[in-house]
Parts: sequence; C-alpha cells; structure tokens
Amino acid sequence: MKLIDEAKIYWRDVEDCLEMRGKPPITDWIKMKQKLQEKYLPQSYRNKLLDQWNNLRQGNKSINEYITQFNDYMIRCAIRENETMTLR
Repeated sequence: MKLIDEAKIYWRDVEDCLEMRGKPPITDWIKMKQKLQEKYLPQSYRNKLLDQWNNLRQGNKSINEYITQFNDYMIRCAIRENETMTLR
C-alpha cells in the first residue's frame, strides 16, 4: 500500500514523533490502520455503518446482491461471529 498527499505527510509526522520520543516505529498493519482511522474516520463512522447494516433490506435486489452487501457491512463493521453461537 502506498500513502499519498496528506496521508503521506501525516504518516511521516507520526513516524517522526515516535522517533523523537524514543519509541519503536509502527511496523504492524493493524496498528498502522488503527492510527490512520483515528485521524481520518469520524467517530460516528462505525455507528452509521451499523445503522445502515441494521436497515439493510433485500427489496428488489437479487439474493446474491443482498448477501454481498450484507457481507460487505459485516467486514466494514469488523463484526466477528462467535463460533459457539453459530454451531448450536
């Protein structure tokens, strides 16, 4: 992945701040993603996605379109199914 424009400048600043504080650089994708989300996603983003997912209806979509959109919301909301709940 390649950061460009403002995101690239922001990330360089993050790296410089960590270096100045004597902390190790962020080398883990999950930690990097969290740091970028803190900067660029409003706190209401996930709540809006959850609302959209809860209001998702098949309507005149095909079942494949509906399932694709359902799974997209599940991934974007970072929902993980509990295996014990689905195996009952």
